Amino acid sequence: KFYPEEFTNVPQKVVGLVDNVEFHKRLHFGKDIKKISVDDSEAIKNVFVTKKNTTNENMKSNGLFPRRWWYKTQFEIPSVLIIIARFHEKSVNDQWEKNIIKRVEEAKEVIQNRETKLYLVIVNMSNSVELVDKMGQDESTSKTPRQSLEKVKNILEASSDEEDGEEDDKKNIIAQHTQELKNHIKAEMIYTTIPEEFEKMKLGSTVKAKSQMFYVDLVKKMKRKAKSSGKYKQPDLFLQHAMKLAFYQEILQHRPLKDYYDAYEAIPLLLDNPSQYQKREIFTCAEYLCYKIISILVPEKKVTDAIIFFQRHMNNYKRDWADGTPQYVKYAGMCRQYFTLASLLRSNPSEKHGERMDESPGYYFLCAAECAQQRRNLTERSCADYMDQVKEIYGDVTDNEATLNYSLVENDDAIVRSGFLGKMITAIEDEEFAKVSHTKVMEIRHIAKELHFNASLTIVEWFMDAYKMFSLSEKFRQQTRLMHYVETCIGNEWFALKNYEKALHHFQQVISMYRQEGWVDIITHINEKIRRSSSELAKTESFVRSSLELASNRLSLPAETAKSIYDELESFACDSFVLPMKNHVAFIDAELAFSPSYEDGQLNMYLNLTLKSNLPKKINIDGFSIEFSDESFNINESQPIEIEAHSTFKQHMKMGTIISLLNVNSLTLHHQFENKRLSYVWDLDVVHYPERVSSTLSLSLDHHPPVIVNEYYSMQLNVKTDAPLSGGVLVLASQDKSDNTVFYNDQKEERNEHRFGSIEKDSTFTIPIYLQCDVAGKRSIQVTIRYQKIHGDKSINLLFRESFTIDSIYPLSLDVVFTGTRHIGKNKHHVVAKQYFKYEQNTGNNFIQKTRKKRANSQNEPSLRYKDGYPCHDPVIMTSKVISQLSFPIRILSIEYLPNDECQSLSPASKELSPVTDGHLDTSVLKHGEAYSMSHILKLPSVPTGLELTNIWPGKLSVTLRRESSSEPTTHEFKLPPIAVYDLPISLSLDFPSETSLNEPFDFKLTLCNRSSSMHKVNVICYDTSVKLKDRTFKQLYFSGSTDTALDIAPFSTQVLPYRLIPSLIGFMSLPKFYIHGARTNTSLLFH
Repeated sequence: KFYPEEFTNVPQKVVGLVDNVEFHKRLHFGKDIKKISVDDSEAIKNVFVTKKNTTNENMKSNGLFPRRWWYKTQFEIPSVLIIIARFHEKSVNDQWEKNIIKRVEEAKEVIQNRETKLYLVIVNMSNSVELVDKMGQDESTSKTPRQSLEKVKNILEASSDEEDGEEDDKKNIIAQHTQELKNHIKAEMIYTTIPEEFEKMKLGSTVKAKSQMFYVDLVKKMKRKAKSSGKYKQPDLFLQHAMKLAFYQEILQHRPLKDYYDAYEAIPLLLDNPSQYQKREIFTCAEYLCYKIISILVPEKKVTDAIIFFQRHMNNYKRDWADGTPQYVKYAGMCRQYFTLASLLRSNPSEKHGERMDESPGYYFLCAAECAQQRRNLTERSCADYMDQVKEIYGDVTDNEATLNYSLVENDDAIVRSGFLGKMITAIEDEEFAKVSHTKVMEIRHIAKELHFNASLTIVEWFMDAYKMFSLSEKFRQQTRLMHYVETCIGNEWFALKNYEKALHHFQQVISMYRQEGWVDIITHINEKIRRSSSELAKTESFVRSSLELASNRLSLPAETAKSIYDELESFACDSFVLPMKNHVAFIDAELAFSPSYEDGQLNMYLNLTLKSNLPKKINIDGFSIEFSDESFNINESQPIEIEAHSTFKQHMKMGTIISLLNVNSLTLHHQFENKRLSYVWDLDVVHYPERVSSTLSLSLDHHPPVIVNEYYSMQLNVKTDAPLSGGVLVLASQDKSDNTVFYNDQKEERNEHRFGSIEKDSTFTIPIYLQCDVAGKRSIQVTIRYQKIHGDKSINLLFRESFTIDSIYPLSLDVVFTGTRHIGKNKHHVVAKQYFKYEQNTGNNFIQKTRKKRANSQNEPSLRYKDGYPCHDPVIMTSKVISQLSFPIRILSIEYLPNDECQSLSPASKELSPVTDGHLDTSVLKHGEAYSMSHILKLPSVPTGLELTNIWPGKLSVTLRRESSSEPTTHEFKLPPIAVYDLPISLSLDFPSETSLNEPFDFKLTLCNRSSSMHKVNVICYDTSVKLKDRTFKQLYFSGSTDTALDIAPFSTQVLPYRLIPSLIGFMSLPKFYIHGARTNTSLLFH
């Protein structure tokens, strides 16, 4: 549809037939050969092209690939050229020979420099002429076709003796002239025959063989050229030769796929290297190659390969499109290619079309339609400033044409058979030039013509094709969003075509789904078009519904726009009618509820009416009516009601004593306009149950207390009746209003009402429920059952209430231990201090600090004093122990540490516990008092330098568990206690070589830096190190320097202590230990 016919059709071998057209149809060469006819009056060179002599075949051209090449190959370059001439002895003269010679010379001029074979066929018409003359003498005797055949037979038999003598003379004449022609024209071969034996010539097989050889030679020639040019050496020439080679292979019915792939591989090389070709030219060639490749793969059932190639091609097409090239040209190319693939997939159905989206033709029809929409929008945007001039020159939009057929076939550069692929066409007709030359439309004339046509016809056709293709697959039919999106697009295009009937149909099909899912902007857009369509079609109900929905504050229209819509509704000309209201149309939220009131010991029922306006302006209601199941209670109120914008109106109506079940059937509001009366009707499910206490029911519970906080606690309510029931409702509620207990049904949907049907006498019915408590404690749950007791042929409305108490507890307690460390080597830590915290169940997530332990001193080291916190540069080990508080076993599913933004976990943050099945003790199952521990290494954040403590909150600990007898998990979070952190004011650095020799002295420097703003007095004590070998103790190092020194370090200054050491052993040596004590705060600052 979008490409030249000679490019998309199956290529054929071309044979040219010249003169005497009546004989052309009598030559048959097979389906793979195309016959091109030239009649007697045409010049051969006007039909077939002459090859130009080029001295350099590798010379650069003005474009990448000529548009006309496929047309020329299929219509203008014959592989064999046959000239058919008539011969009659009466017309034989010099002029006859000259005419034949002239035609042959014309043919030779066309086929020079080519391997085209030339044949001359001379048809001897002498016998036929004499036979016709003899038959004409007695024409009246030929009455029927059978008689004519008999006459021909008789004449031939009667004249056989006469012709035998003349035949030799005629053959001599033909042979003589044939020899003379051979001497003059030097044709490939000259055939002579008579009309009756024309089909019996062996010319057909000869032409087939010669035509085959012609294209075989071209294939060999193109292979040599492609190899000579080289893919990486001259990618542009390689591309041309490979494309031609593949097309010739198609003509020979060989497999051209490899050659088309080779040609396509030259595309990235042309894009990567600067050349004389524009990206637009390169991508147009890529588009043509992509079409050829997928048109070969899809019919061969290699759909997956075709899709993978096509997607890779389109990704490159969209990503590398040349900057500066108009985007509407890009979208035209994308539109063509998506539609082409969709058409190929549709005409070659596959089972995968219904399984995978990327192999469904519907998906590519959808993409093609969306690209066509983009092209249309960009075209309109480009011409927006010159719209009046465009309409004046090219006319207004018509309704019976499609933009895409016009723009892509008539005007698109990829189709016109002149110039090169991807080159802009600058030719313009004189009449058009006279109109646009003096205007700015001249710059946009290539797309301005599109505004004369209407694109929506083509676009809606493609959207409908996409919908049909998706509808064939059950998988895609179940994807309601996809189907509704496509149908919405169809409605939009019908609306653009002003076919409001079809547009309204499609919009009404899809809007309910968007309402259910709350797509406010889409609902607004669709309602605006429904309203416009309904107005054009004079459909009152849909117009009023859409207007009320648009005017309400449920949608996203501005207040002023909503007001104007409502004003237009009031002035809309229509007859009075009744409009059933639905939730989405409710410009007023209406609610009715019964409420009891005890007055002087008498129970009276009141009906409460609440009307909440969703309109942006005041609305006047001329009255309302309420219909009940018992007509004696019907209410008709004619008093006008005024409801301000977005305000609420309430009215209480006394109903008196109601001793039977009473249903509200409907509520109707009356709205009087100037000449019409609209009635809005709500169907409300409101029921009054009389308050009569019953003793015919008994309630029991099946559950396993206590309730774990946050769990879905399963219960079964067993209700036993001693009389038949005709149905009712069970309501659950907590008697403490501050209680946050939530009730669920058996589907875990939040619901505290459970309806049941008829129940027989002396039977028990069970209602499964779940409840969830967010805090621990005792709570009282009230069960209320309203039901109908069957008494004879009547039903009595009764009420039953009973309460029960449940206890909820926290399942776990938590102990947390923080252990400080001191780094002394790789993967080693030295314990400094510990802090213990215990979680108190009764106080929620609050911790108390129980005890504090410090590291024990060794015999050879001084007593260490530490701050009541942890240095921020040292890691801290957090050990958390969860302890079961429940009387039944629970299973720990996972424990996860959730750090805050300040702390980081250096160990895995979470751990999932799997059940043990090999007979070992399952540590994930805890009974009462049993515990499970888990440790995390924490990296603390930096704090201000000094000895002041800063509390850091490490985050939370999340524990997921379940009852061992249940499969319902529940999660509990503990807020972890704070960690006191400080930053040491004194920093230490060491300077020493990484290796040395035995007994060779080396220097060792200890540098102390005061990073605070205060003077610090520091005591430095150095300890020797020794090693025990074979029950003997050896010194590792001998050193000279201060072993006990007191230093005064000024703020932000450094002190250096030099030492000289001599190793006495071979191997890794431990450096001397240093104890550094801060006298200012009487605190041990460093121990290394």
